[in-house]
Parts: sequence; C-alpha cells; structure tokens
Amino acid sequence: MDQCPIPTLLERDTFSKVLFNNVKKFYVLGRDVMCCYTLTEKFIPHHKDWIGIFKAGWKKTQEYYTYMWAPLPNNINEGSATQQEIQYKGYYLPNDDEHYYQFCYVDVNGFVQGTSTFFRICRGHMVVLNKEKVDEMEHLSEELYQENQELKDKYADLHEQLQRKQVALEATERMNKSLELEVEEKAAWEEEKASWESVLLQLKEYNQKIILEKEDMGIRVEELQTQLATQEKMKELIVRDQEKTE
Repeated sequence: MDQCPIPTLLERDTFSKVLFNNVKKFYVLGRDVMCCYTLTEKFIPHHKDWIGIFKAGWKKTQEYYTYMWAPLPNNINEGSATQQEIQYKGYYLPNDDEHYYQFCYVDVNGFVQGTSTFFRICRGHMVVLNKEKVDEMEHLSEELYQENQELKDKYADLHEQLQRKQVALEATERMNKSLELEVEEKAAWEEEKASWESVLLQLKEYNQKIILEKEDMGIRVEELQTQLATQEKMKELIVRDQEKTE
C-alpha cells in the first residue's frame, strides 16, 4: 500500500461530513469487511482521502491499524449526498478480539471528516456468543425500559394522588381551624352563659326573697290595718261617750 499523507497530530473537524452506515457490532476474524458510508452534500472528496481502522482511544491519525484509499464517486454532484463503500480483506484486519475499533474518514489535508460507531473483531464462536449476549442485553434493556416507563406512570399516578390528598388535607385543616374557632367561641359563650345563669339564679333567689318579704309585709300591713280600724272604732266610741257626757 502507498504511504498515506498523515499529519503528526490529529486535527479534528466536525466529524459530520462523512457518515458511516450499517456498522455491525461484531465482525468475524479473517473474513472480509464491507465499509459503507455517505458523503454528505457539505463535503467534496479528493482522490487522496482515505479510510482507516483505528483502535478505540486513538489520538493521532498515524495510529491507524490499516487503511484504504477512498474511491472517488462516479458522479460528483456538489450539493447532494453520495453513497459509497469499500471492502477490507480479512487478512488486513486486526486479529485482536479484546479491543474495540472504528472506521475514520481522513481527507487529503489530514482532517477527520467522519467516524463510525465502535465494533469488535472476534472469532466465529465469539461472535455468536457476543451476539447472543447483545441480544440478551437488548432484551433486558427493553424490559428495563418498559419497567422504567411503568414506574414513571406509577410515580405520576401516585404524585397526582398525593397532590389530591394534599389539597384534601389543606381543606380539612381549614375546616379544623374553623371548627376550633367555633368551639372556642362556643366555649366562651358557654362560659358566659354559665356566668349569666349564675347571676340569673342569684336574681331568682333575691326575687324569691323579695316575694317572701313582700308577703310578710302584706301580712303586717293587714294586721296594722286591722289595728288601725279597731283604733278608729274605739276613737269613735270615745268621742260619742264624751259628747254624751258633755
């Protein structure tokens, strides 16, 4: 392969002018790998652009494991996206099944114009096992997502019930305060009523005493009237006797 023009340090651009498509999570060790990508309308390709396979954690574009020159599209139409693909031979690919890798599109000036998601290159049985594990994890993730949604719904329902109970509690507290005021007013009125009843009882007792005194005085008045009438009669008799004597 020709030596690729690579700057010493990575010069990062927006990474969004080239988009990688259908990147698998696992590739089988020793088998060819098809790399599919899209040149967006923002990007004009050059025949010295290249696509490398990098180990996760790379910092410089010269840290590629392998690369291939990116072919120019048959029809370069500026302002429209173009679908492209290249194929890596299996014997050029990493034989390390413990690390993750990704595709990176590097232009002629050394700028990274696009990166793919990460993938692993595993032995055949490991791909099956890893796929099963990924499927299991995805299934578990879906279940957790559903449970999370159910918990969110339950939380929303409980939160709504709690708000309603809070409103009812506040209304009950207002009613309790109102009743407490009424009880206090009634207690004060009862206390005042008891005081007035005591005064009324005293007045009744005093009135009864007055009635008894009045009855006693009536009797005495009648007696005095009788005595006075008797005295008047005696006085008349004396006056008559005196007149007769004269």
